[in-house]
Amino acid sequence: MQPLVRALQVMGALARVECGLTLQDLSTAISAPIASVHRLLPTLEEEGFVARSPSNRRYFIGPAATTAGFGQAGRHTLLGVAYDHLRELARAAGHPVVVTENHAGRAVCTARLDPLGVRGAGASTSAQVGARLPWHASSAARTLLLDLDRHEVWRLLSGWEFTRYTTRTPATVEAIWTHLEETRRHGYGVGFDEWESGIWTLSAPVRDGARNLTATITVAGHASQVAEPAVRAGIRDLTIETAAVIAAELGYSDDRRRWPAADLKEDDVHADTG
Repeated sequence: MQPLVRALQVMGALARVECGLTLQDLSTAISAPIASVHRLLPTLEEEGFVARSPSNRRYFIGPAATTAGFGQAGRHTLLGVAYDHLRELARAAGHPVVVTENHAGRAVCTARLDPLGVRGAGASTSAQVGARLPWHASSAARTLLLDLDRHEVWRLLSGWEFTRYTTRTPATVEAIWTHLEETRRHGYGVGFDEWESGIWTLSAPVRDGARNLTATITVAGHASQVAEPAVRAGIRDLTIETAAVIAAELGYSDDRRRWPAADLKEDDVHADTG
């Protein structure tokens, strides 16, 4: 009986924290010897009740525990884990980085980091913290819908006002679904001149230890700054890699590569910026 009680205590402790726990942290949290906790964790991890970050060795609530009702109230603070990685992405890409999350059916910008020392780079997108991004016209918002099936997408967008911001703005649910199919195929979303005139964006999904799509990270650049195919391919690789690192630190682990290596012939990366 004691191992079962301790297993439940472990899942409860992980469900209450934001950024995972180390083995020592878990031992302290449930007042149990490290050796006892250590014996429990491999089984809990194998069954999906616990997830371990492959990069920082911290433990997180797993997908099976979330399904069972653990971790519904608690939520990882993405920025607490991701801030340094996002700042480095902005610096390396030379363009603003925007974090977008789904709050009660609204795509909300929850963070924006501008590259320091890059003249004019911070002005390439108007998205600011707290802004609501349009589901139909923003790759950052659309990519949040990646795990939804067709019925769920239709339900979310039922009654949605498809404002035509530019001549390239998707104007129907079917157009959004086509974008999502492309995003699933490549593992990231791309937009150009759909919400903000002349702005090219690339968005990557971030998943947590429970395999939930918890946010998207987006690099946004003006067409004149990302005109070269190699520049856009480089931004893609940086964004995907950053999303993978952040996901790993949130406890997500997936041995399957969900996107291809850089390919300068990919149409999505080379969206018309002329």
